[in-house]
Order: sequence, then structure tokens, then C-alpha cells
Amino acid sequence: MALRPRSLLAMARADLLERVRRPAFMVTLGFALWAATVFTPPLESPYVTLQIHGHRGIYNSAWVGALTAILCVMFFSIAGFYLTRSAVENDRRTGVGAILGTTPMSRLEYTLAKWLANYGVLAAMVAVVAIGAAAMQMARGEDRHLDLLAIGTPFACLVLPSMAITAGVAVLFETLPGLRGGLGNAVFLFTWMPALAAVPLNVDAPNPWQDPLGVNMVLAQMIHAAGEHFPDVRANPGSYSMGFTFRPGGWHLTTFRWDGPAWTPVFLVSRLAWAAFGAGLAALAAIPFDRFAGERGPAIGRKRGAGASGAVLAVAGEPIARVAEARASDLVAPQRGRGALGKLVVAELRLMFHGLPRIWFVVPLGLVIASAFVPVTAAGKVAGIAWVWPVLQWSQLGCRDRRHGTESLLLSSPHPIGRPLAAAWIAGFALALAMGAGLALRSLLHGDVATFVAILCGAAFVPALALALGTWTGASKTFEILYLILWYAGPLNGIPFLDYSGGAGHGAAPGFAIAAAGLFALAAAGRARRLRD
Repeated sequence: MALRPRSLLAMARADLLERVRRPAFMVTLGFALWAATVFTPPLESPYVTLQIHGHRGIYNSAWVGALTAILCVMFFSIAGFYLTRSAVENDRRTGVGAILGTTPMSRLEYTLAKWLANYGVLAAMVAVVAIGAAAMQMARGEDRHLDLLAIGTPFACLVLPSMAITAGVAVLFETLPGLRGGLGNAVFLFTWMPALAAVPLNVDAPNPWQDPLGVNMVLAQMIHAAGEHFPDVRANPGSYSMGFTFRPGGWHLTTFRWDGPAWTPVFLVSRLAWAAFGAGLAALAAIPFDRFAGERGPAIGRKRGAGASGAVLAVAGEPIARVAEARASDLVAPQRGRGALGKLVVAELRLMFHGLPRIWFVVPLGLVIASAFVPVTAAGKVAGIAWVWPVLQWSQLGCRDRRHGTESLLLSSPHPIGRPLAAAWIAGFALALAMGAGLALRSLLHGDVATFVAILCGAAFVPALALALGTWTGASKTFEILYLILWYAGPLNGIPFLDYSGGAGHGAAPGFAIAAAGLFALAAAGRARRLRD
């Protein structure tokens, strides 16, 4: 597998430019900036993102830079995978891969170019978070002496090498047979998070070679510094929490001054080695990569005897496009009677589950059953995990027709706005309700109507969010990233005002109901705009 650096860099640059020019990329950067604001909660906030036995560092440049870098690593190592893992699939779908397959491009050049493009996208997000961290230090006002080096160094030493690993894992998963689709997303989520939790933290002697993300090296120094100020920390070095931790009545932390971690030569060399490991994963992906063997490029014109729908199928080139075209044909044909909307809902459900293996249904079914029978204290957490499983099915709402070339057929139907949106929302609502069915049934049996209503409101909110973002951006990635942020903060970490699953309480139910109505109206406005265009 010959490697031509000039060709590799040219492919990486072209891929990166194509991605950053999408409207969805700008939306993603906006969410990255928002993440920087929630990573640094004020002193009396109802939640914290890092506390060490009731203490934290004052918000100077050293603490803000290290804190936001650690949280950026922990979250973006997951979200970045879903953001970048469709690079190879996009080439397959658009027919670009078939064209590249006829060039002298080697498999190694292609996978490394995709890794570089993935890394570029993630690095741009990291840069935005770093800028947001500097702004948040000034906004919190605890220490307004801004040291850009102290803020930027943790991002350079921690986050960027970690993103190299994430970018490599994304390329590898896209080339491994069986892990390209939804199963690969599930495998990553349920192996990556336990793997991160399994990395040991040795406060006295952290080992950077056992820490791919580098978080424990800095966290150990934070705990050690807190122990120098507070004897209770020395007695309880493992008493800390990292991530979104909510407490009724708010947190009242005591603060101390910390001047930042010591960047030892061994640690810096280890970070370079872990970044090279990420590139190595992309190089390893060249082995299973099929170089688009058997792929056909986009057909030009129409096949003999084929109508407009045949042309759509020739361009789409995917089995799911046949289901999408059948749904579009149902809309174009005048439908009367009460069963018209029902047929469209069934078609939407067929599209959601098309091509999924049977094992896909086993895991959420097990989680739903478990949420109905596990102890009450764990039921909300188990139910919350189930809500992340169908993220790829929801993410297609609002943008699937544009992706598969059937949008023009749908916009020429008798009811181009209300009916297809209603059908998509109902299908998404049914799927969300199925994810919360265990907790919903349990709440009804115990007379907890408020929790049941909260689950209904959350089930209404999720597909409405997917429809609004899919309609306006024309892509699925924006929803996937935002949804993962909400899921991580709400159902997984139990922040009540962000928990749409109902597992952490029901106080936010009215807000999610109002948001669902507003998002559906926003999706309708976006579809009307497409109709005018």
C-alpha cells in the first residue's frame, strides 16, 4: 500500500472543506460553544461538573482550562465519534467512492485522509470550546487575570491527542464489516464508556501510559492540590465527582487556588504516542477497507422504461431508497379516508427499522423490561439508557427524503407539509414511548401519574427536535450531537430540567411539551420554506 503524502493531504483537505461548508457544521460549533458555558457552573449552581470532597479550584485560567479540557475529552471522545463516523458512508451514498475506486488511490491513503479530515473537524470544535473557556473565566469573575497559555495548554496536551484516537476509531468502525451501521454505534457506546471507567486513578503515581485520554494525570494533580489545602481531602482522596452532578438546594463548594498541572516530559511523550495510536487505528482500517469494490457511481439520466421514481432509485443506489420511494408514492397519490395518515405512519416505521438486524431489538427490549422490575432507585437510570439506543432512527426524521432524493415527490403531494410531518412525528413518538414503556407502566401501576405524563412529554419532544433540525439543516448529524449532549446531561446524569425521559422527576414536563409544540411548528416552517424554494 503505497503512500503519497501530496495525494493524502489533497483528499483530506477536500473532505474537510466539504464538511465545514455545511450549515450543520456551524450549528455544531454553536453547541460546542454552549458546552463551554455549562462546563463551568457558578459557585451556587444546582449542579457541578467537578468537585473534590466539597471543594473546587477558583476559576482562574489554570482551573478553567484544565476543567473544560477534561470535560471536553470525556464528552467529545463519545460525541466526536458519532459526528465523524459517516465520512466513508457519505462517499458510498453519493457515488464519490465509486469514482475514487477507479483512481490510483491506495487504501492506506484513503483511510489516513479520512482520519485527518475527522481530526480537523474535531480540532475545530476543540478550538471553539477553548475560546469559550476563556470567555467563561471572565464571565464568572472569580479571577479575571487571563492567561491564554494556561487555558490553551490543557487542550493541546489532553484534548487534541484524545481526538486523534476518536477520529481513528471512527474510521476503523466504518471499514469493519458489521460495524458500519447502527450496530457499530451501539457497540461503541456500550464498550467505550465502560472502558473509560475502567482506567485506574492512582492519585500518588498516575501512569500516563495506561491513560489514553490523559485525564487521570491532571485529575490526580487537582486532587493532590486540594489535599494540600484541606485535610479532609487527604483522608478521602477518592471522594470526588466528575460530570454533571445535581443537588437540590445547590452546591456550596469551598474554593482554593491552583496554578495548573506540571507537564512532565514523560507525560508529553505519552500524549504524542497516544495520538500516533489514533493514526495507527486509521492505518489499520486500510486492511478491512474494501476500496468500494462493487460500488456503482451515480447513474446519469434514466434507465430505459423507468419513470421519475426509477431515476430516483438509480441515483440513490441503496435498498432503503425503495422503501422511501414507496412512501413518497403513497403521498403523491391522493389519499382519502381515515386510514391515509395511518398508512404513512406505517411507512415511516418501516423506514426506521429497515435493514436492522434482529439483535438490534434485543437490547432495548431488555432495558425496557429491566426498568419495570429493577429497584426504584435504579429504574430511572436504566430507562434513561434505553433512550439513547434509537438515536440513528430519530435522526433521519426531517432529512431522509432529501438524502434519498424523494423530496421533490413529497413536495408535489396533495398535503406536502402537515401530513408527512405528522406521520413522521407519530412514528418517532411511538418509538420514544416504547423506550420508556417499562418506566411508564411502572409509574401507572404505582399511581404516579406525574411521571407518566413526563414520559409522554419527553416522547413528544424527541421526534419534534429531530424533525426541526433535520428539516432546517438537511442532515442528521446536528440532531445526533445535540441529542447526545441532552442525553448525557439529562437521562444519564439525572439533571431534572434536562431529563426528558422522566427518570429524574417530572418538573420539566411542561417545558418539554411546550418545546415539542414549538419545534414541530419550526419544522413546518422549514418545510414550507423548502416548498417555496
